[in-house]
Amino acid sequence: MSIISRVRARTKSLTADEWIITLVTAGIMLPEYAFAVIVCLATIFALVHPAKRSGMMEQPGFFVALMILPAALLPAIISNNVQGLIYGAVFWIIIMFTLYASSIMTKRFLGNILDLILLISVVASALGILDRFIIGTTHDGVLRTTSIFVNANHYGYAIELFAIIAVGRFLKKKNPIYIVLFFTNLASLVLCDCRTAWAAIGVAVVMMLLFTSRSWKAIGITFAAGVVCCAAVLLALPKISPRFSVEALTESYTNRFDMWVQSVEWIGENPIFGYGMSSYEMLAKQCGVRVLKHAHNLPLNCLLDIGVLGTSLLLGFAFRLVKPMFARKFRNKYNYVSSIMLGTIAATLIHGLLDVPILGVSTSFIFVMIFSSNAIMRNETSYGYAMVPADKQKAAAVTPVGVGAATGSYYVQSMGVSSIRKLKQGKLYTMSNDSESMPRF
Repeated sequence: MSIISRVRARTKSLTADEWIITLVTAGIMLPEYAFAVIVCLATIFALVHPAKRSGMMEQPGFFVALMILPAALLPAIISNNVQGLIYGAVFWIIIMFTLYASSIMTKRFLGNILDLILLISVVASALGILDRFIIGTTHDGVLRTTSIFVNANHYGYAIELFAIIAVGRFLKKKNPIYIVLFFTNLASLVLCDCRTAWAAIGVAVVMMLLFTSRSWKAIGITFAAGVVCCAAVLLALPKISPRFSVEALTESYTNRFDMWVQSVEWIGENPIFGYGMSSYEMLAKQCGVRVLKHAHNLPLNCLLDIGVLGTSLLLGFAFRLVKPMFARKFRNKYNYVSSIMLGTIAATLIHGLLDVPILGVSTSFIFVMIFSSNAIMRNETSYGYAMVPADKQKAAAVTPVGVGAATGSYYVQSMGVSSIRKLKQGKLYTMSNDSESMPRF
């Protein structure tokens, strides 16, 4: 089957919600503010739609996500941080989009989305070459491509996620095209000249391979190969870019250390609630220090923006999403998905030591789509089945399936086509992606 035939086959199988998420994902290639508007409109639509909202409410962490809203907005209101108020609202909307995507995500659709993101990475690489050698975009006075992203560091973080996805898809499909895509993005990393991304990708890929290895011999080979590759990169990069010289690295660390000290001082003055999103820029203007968008450290920036309270809620929400992906049953069935999540977490934490790469709407959206895979097992288990209220179980001529036990006031039951049609206008709950048995979507 040709690539075009495969694309046609995939698009024909998409449901309405899958089409929405697919089109929003394709919007990553648009300018940042235009893409932010698209994400906001899609999320608001999902929240307003009763059936879609009910699907979001079924996801773990929904009520924690609701509590994040005041934690993100109130500090900005108290601090008179107008820009932070807008950013806080967008930040929360992206969190809610995670729940919307989770509510309909299946293994098949996740494969489609990940392949689409990798296709976008190819477009980004092509535009990166055009930008670097023809347009000539500079970042802090240095020739560095930004491609389709806000700045070179955002593109560097996006490349980390592209590389992780490519490795994960290769582990699943064993198709060499994913290795080609991996090295294509590494080549693009040279163009954007993002230093932290090299370490983030190296550690993330090694962790992914170790996670999926089934023997001590494979683990040893993977670890040894990772050490050799990292050593080769460390020796080669200073010759490729002056940004990797000892002097440049020392200067960068000194500048960041000053930012961190200043951030800790501000956090100490308001540790519980913070100052609202984008607070570093606001406080820098007020205090007459060097004005930057963020604190160049993810944990410090979170504490500065939303305080201990908001950061705790955000970590609690992330934990609720990630936890199912590392349960034994999930890992046994969707091991490559768990490895992608592990690599994403590792890369984000490493990059987050020196930057806040997830701050952009485009980069955070790619992160969100990976996180949305947490509900795959639940959705796949429910494929072709419906959650019918217990008081209607006798009315619908059905037979219990699976464990056959009640879950709260609901029973998991097999639905015939006629029964499904009768319930299309009724109170039907299903996690299926089948167009006949999933009318609420």
